[in-house]
Amino acid sequence: MRQSKGSVYTNLKRLSDMLFSLPALIFLIPVYLLISFLQLVFNKGDVFFVQQRIGYQNQSFNIVKFTTMKPGSALRGPGMITLLNDSRKTRLGKFLRFFKLDELPQLLLVLTGKMSLVGPRPLPEEIFSQYSDEVKSKIYTVRPGITGMGSLVFRNEEQYLFDHAENPKRYYEEIIAPAKGDVELWYLNHRSLSTDFRILFLTGWYIVFPKSNLLYKVFHNLPSGIN
Repeated sequence: MRQSKGSVYTNLKRLSDMLFSLPALIFLIPVYLLISFLQLVFNKGDVFFVQQRIGYQNQSFNIVKFTTMKPGSALRGPGMITLLNDSRKTRLGKFLRFFKLDELPQLLLVLTGKMSLVGPRPLPEEIFSQYSDEVKSKIYTVRPGITGMGSLVFRNEEQYLFDHAENPKRYYEEIIAPAKGDVELWYLNHRSLSTDFRILFLTGWYIVFPKSNLLYKVFHNLPSGIN
């Protein structure tokens, strides 16, 4: 029986995830050790951040990242939402977040099949619940990703929330969540290995050139997010 186009894509994506994540995990061992040591020194032993997220087929799983926030941050300020220059970030955390190094432990989740390199970001239930019913029913029909189209379009999300700091939770719920949902649905309708590879390239590109407008030159029909 011939495989469908979607099935071929899914299998090839899973294969590419494994072929990339395993050598990357091995190659990055010195980086993991260095970051862990710095976390022990500067964050008093608080190395990893573990939190329950919504993942594939809307099933919960634990995401693991390097800690970037001070203890108890989720119970203070805007809660799950992070603002630009958020005082709850640690000094080392600011560096890790800027270069996306806090995401590195998720490579293990890619290897085990809980996540993919590219896909919608896995969200806490509190934020996931702010999506429309349509988005909630579709977004995790694919594995969540370390990076994705939503991550690229809303790479300045912390700035948007900072600009509306008088009520960032309401702004997220009424403005960002619907716009981000549209972007994630766009990805589901246009996903392919070509799209995924371009997203991976642009993720690295924006670390080096954060003010670039290359995204909309690469993807011409992409929803604009927030203007």
